[in-house]
Amino acid sequence: SRRRHTRCSGVSWARRCVQETVVTNNSTKSRETYTKTLAHYDFVPNIDEICNTSWLTAGYIKEKYPEVTKAYVIGREGIVTELQNQGIEVLGSTADDNKDVTPKECEYIEVDKDVKAVVVGYDHGFNYYKLSYAYYCIAENGAHFFATNEDSISPVGDQGRLAPAGGTMVKALQPVSYTHLTLPTIYSVQISVVAVSLKKK
Repeated sequence: SRRRHTRCSGVSWARRCVQETVVTNNSTKSRETYTKTLAHYDFVPNIDEICNTSWLTAGYIKEKYPEVTKAYVIGREGIVTELQNQGIEVLGSTADDNKDVTPKECEYIEVDKDVKAVVVGYDHGFNYYKLSYAYYCIAENGAHFFATNEDSISPVGDQGRLAPAGGTMVKALQPVSYTHLTLPTIYSVQISVVAVSLKKK
């Protein structure tokens, strides 16, 4: 059998005969979006064969924290879509890209009391409002704190240059959260790999 590893924009996949598995730590896209992206290459995997951190995190929250019905997101479309696919309502993300506050104005931030989870991934729209809102969700609501990954830097472009990644947003919130950070992807990857293997048999 022939096995090939290929990389494209933070995505790795392995092919053995007709078996394909896509694994990526990029949380900005949903699995549905990845199927469209990979269609430009020489294969289109089944959505069940795509394993990314936004999907893993959303599935983990749904399984381990069923009481979570609403989450605040520092991150992009991938996290939002995968949480919504699990029936979890989402606040934040791109809707808060253009919001900003000063420390004095934080006094007037009204936090939705139903938010029981804060999910953080890469977010190029990150700002002080998002940081403050997430902090209040944890400090005042007792919300659980989840991260899709902790990578501090990521390669960009073709010149080998690096840029701040999702871990920098996670680390911005960690010192003030006073709560345990849950990184569900290690556990979830093990489960998903087993699930994919069983489907192939």
